[in-house]
Amino acid sequence: MERIEVYLKEFSENADQWFKEFPFVKENYEFFQNFFKRENLVKAEWKDFQDLGNHIYAFSYMPLAKKRALGNPNHEIQHYRYSLIHLAFGHGNVEDRINDLIENNKYKLIFLERAL
Repeated sequence: MERIEVYLKEFSENADQWFKEFPFVKENYEFFQNFFKRENLVKAEWKDFQDLGNHIYAFSYMPLAKKRALGNPNHEIQHYRYSLIHLAFGHGNVEDRINDLIENNKYKLIFLERAL
């Protein structure tokens, strides 16, 4: 049995209790499943992007970063849509698309890149 399988088997024995203690994991998962539907990204408004701050774990420890990234728009709303559609549905692997949000001016989201 591979090492990861050992850890997953061990976790499975305690998973129900763990998820009861950390309900935000399921809540965040459900939020992102809905948020990253193409039809939702295409019509997303600023309040939808601001809601990201309640579901990105890093922002719970960095409220100033959350405020700088999502307090007021740093881009036109269409840029947020375009960048996050690229993240969810663009070509290449997900690692490259995440890096695009950090390094590529075509997709970069100011202040959000530090939370990724």
